[in-house]
Amino acid sequence: SGLGIKGSIDKKTFNEIISNQSKLENMIIDFKPGRIGIELPDKHLKLSGIFIVQEWHVLKFQAQEGFFYDMPLEVGSLEELFRENQLALDLEPLLQGSTLQSVEIKEDVLELMIKLNFFQ
Repeated sequence: SGLGIKGSIDKKTFNEIISNQSKLENMIIDFKPGRIGIELPDKHLKLSGIFIVQEWHVLKFQAQEGFFYDMPLEVGSLEELFRENQLALDLEPLLQGSTLQSVEIKEDVLELMIKLNFFQ
């Protein structure tokens, strides 16, 4: 469209990519309309939140809710959890100079709107 190109990645593919990363191999991602669920079974941790676009090429996870051993985590606990280590996906190598305009979370799918930059 005039806005750019829409691309999508399903949760199965997303989880396969994550399983190949040594630090994330036990993480399970689930996409539901408007939210992302993340589960770390070994750590008894469940999180839900959204991805926000930063710097036009980074998807950063923003936790909105969390449970540890099925007990709810307070906002301060969630902030502390991500203070040192952010869950962020840098898509700059894939975008090759284009910019990430938006992200939409749907049932089992993550949709990305990308603005192509032909003249660089």
